[in-house]
Amino acid sequence: MTEKKPTAPVTPTRPIRWEDDISSNADDTRPFENGRPISEWKPEELKVIASGRAPECLRDLPLLDLAAKDTLPIPNSLDREGYAKGYDEWFWLSGLRDYHLTMQAAERFDICVDKVLEIGCASGRVLRHYAVQRETKEVWGTDINHRHIRWLFENMPRTIIPVAVPALPQLPVPDNYFDLITAYSVFTHLDVFETAFLAEIRRALKPGGLAYLTAHTEPTWDKLREEFVAGAAGLSQRLKDFDPDFPARIMQPLAKGRTQFRRTQIGPYRAQVFHSTDYIENVWGRFFEIEDILPLHHEKQTVVLVRKPT
Repeated sequence: MTEKKPTAPVTPTRPIRWEDDISSNADDTRPFENGRPISEWKPEELKVIASGRAPECLRDLPLLDLAAKDTLPIPNSLDREGYAKGYDEWFWLSGLRDYHLTMQAAERFDICVDKVLEIGCASGRVLRHYAVQRETKEVWGTDINHRHIRWLFENMPRTIIPVAVPALPQLPVPDNYFDLITAYSVFTHLDVFETAFLAEIRRALKPGGLAYLTAHTEPTWDKLREEFVAGAAGLSQRLKDFDPDFPARIMQPLAKGRTQFRRTQIGPYRAQVFHSTDYIENVWGRFFEIEDILPLHHEKQTVVLVRKPT
């Protein structure tokens, strides 16, 4: 009998195209199939709004009037980074919710929002509301998914300035320029170069400008433990696939510092990252004045409000 030779372990290979290693869909040219603008929906189609099940922070707003103002198309479920897949009304409402909460924070600190930058803007779930609801002068958005950026160019008004960027800490935007910078669910995925991104945000903000950043912190970890114990579908079940030790780790308090789970060793979209509050105060607080830390203010994520020193 011929002895079977041992096989060499399979090692990950890098993408064939270098741009796919630091971004995604760089050469994508597929046409878009958009949904109808929400302004064209009949009242009976707006089931979430009509039933009063809109996010609580929006329930006192004239939602039908706000919907009637939005004549921009809704991106197809496949072109919106997984947000509200198959539920166009929730997609629109979730963007309005994040826009509304962010503007409340800006008003709280007396920030005049003429120039805003969203890092990781996808296909404009939030950006559209700056253009539609208040006609903000300049709304910049960056994303590593080139298809999202192309969608914005083809479907959004000229006040929106989309920029395709690599998954590296380099924002091709002016110094001391923005009144407001947002990053929803960005630092939750930055497993490397976090401090360089913080430095870039500080560079681009005007002195006194506000950044609205979200992070996974201790309350997020506690919510995930509840989810995991209950066996509910969600992030906790995905993290179990990332790390075989996760079932034991989630039963303990969140460790101090940064805790990261990496799904793959190649390309972007590869990690989930958790921050302890004392880490945010010690590290992020060297770049900014931390104005407030709001647990579970962005669904399961914590909102960190910071300002550039004057």
